Amino acid sequence: MEGSRSISKRDRSNRMRIVTLVPTALARKGVSFKFRGLPPECKSCRLYFLCSRLRAKLTYEVIGIRNVKHKCKIHEEVQVAIVRIAPIKVMLPSHAAIPGLILKFPWIACKEKTCPNIRLCKPEGLRENDRVKVIKVYPTALRCRYRELKLALVSLLP
Repeated sequence: MEGSRSISKRDRSNRMRIVTLVPTALARKGVSFKFRGLPPECKSCRLYFLCSRLRAKLTYEVIGIRNVKHKCKIHEEVQVAIVRIAPIKVMLPSHAAIPGLILKFPWIACKEKTCPNIRLCKPEGLRENDRVKVIKVYPTALRCRYRELKLALVSLLP
């Protein structure tokens, strides 16, 4: 039954499902969006607890919609949706780039501020020591001046 699902239930890919509110324009299965954070006006809303479950700067995928809509000060109308954090492309040290491996994300300290891969070493929304699971490792090894790194796709774990 759709209404009895827990917000902390995992989907088949082992990623957490989160019940939240999304603008009706985004309330379609398969839509991805980057959550930018909540404006101060939201704190007085009675449904604040639903929107505040999302972490700023992460991309989410809508995996389900519920036929429940609410008025919103910011978006005019929002709808109850089930979302999950989208997989994140990152650079990992070669020894940690193993599909299925669960690890604390190693925040790579880099002195090259102009490096084209800096966003992969320090991906937006991911924090140092977040628990992640390596989903896929891409065959191309990217060279860094300081270490051997591999491009990987990870999912954030609770």
